[in-house]
Formats: sequence, C-alpha cells, structure tokens
Amino acid sequence: MKIKYLIIWGILLFALIGCTKKTEVYKGNGYVVKYEYFQDGQLKSKTNFLGDKKWGSRKVYYRQWRIRSKEFYIDDKKEGKWTSYYDKNKKKSVIYYKDDKRV
Repeated sequence: MKIKYLIIWGILLFALIGCTKKTEVYKGNGYVVKYEYFQDGQLKSKTNFLGDKKWGSRKVYYRQWRIRSKEFYIDDKKEGKWTSYYDKNKKKSVIYYKDDKRV
C-alpha cells in the first residue's frame, strides 16, 4: 500500500516539475509581446504582435541564449531582412522578403 502512494506522489511531483512556465504574454495598447521558453526556462523566442497578427521583429534562440534567427513581419507576412545563424553565432543565411515572398 505504501509503495502505491509513493508511486502516485512520484508521478504527481514529476508532473509538477515538468509543468514549468513555457509561454509569457505581455499586452498593452494593442501590442502583444510573446515569450516562449525551453523546458529548462531559457528563452526560445520573442515575437511581437499587433492585435492577433505578427507585426515587427521576432527572434528565435538556440539554448545558451545563442541567436538562431532574426525575422520581421508586417501584418502577419514575412517582410524585410531575415537572418539565420548556426549554433555558434556564425551567420548561416540572409534572405529578403516583400509581402511574404522571397525577393
């Protein structure tokens, strides 16, 4: 009987530890900033919205705060310069977009 309770408590404790905050959203004057996190709490991405549409910069990270990509949106469409990086912060590619199309 004691083993049964220990197993149940172990499962509950594991579930509570695993349920860390993965997303934070900050709102103000129609603008929204959404932060997403890896399971260990490190920042995974930061995305700006105007209303419910991506609007402005978005940054995506590898672990240890190394940048994976820098992106830009206007009215939920890809726009401007997008830069991606290898895991060691070395530039991988630069792509330009206009109205969600590669130029």
